Amino acid sequence: MGNNENRNIVLEPDYQDMLAASWRMHGDHRGGYQKVCPCCGKMFYARRPEGKYCSQACRQREYRKRRKNLRGKCCPSSKATS
Repeated sequence: MGNNENRNIVLEPDYQDMLAASWRMHGDHRGGYQKVCPCCGKMFYARRPEGKYCSQACRQREYRKRRKNLRGKCCPSSKATS
């Protein structure tokens, strides 16, 4: 049994590649997913992969903006029916 030297081969994984793959799958070391808020443009870390806004205030602001834009499209004004 003189071939014990062959059994002790250790492969060193590329740490940076493994870390990058892990961050893509599970978020980074801060426990979140790096995103940019579409409302204010601020970079933030979302807790969930589908997180979109940096705060509740930005989320509400965008909702009100969408609602305001839809109001004129779906309900024609009385001037248009004259």
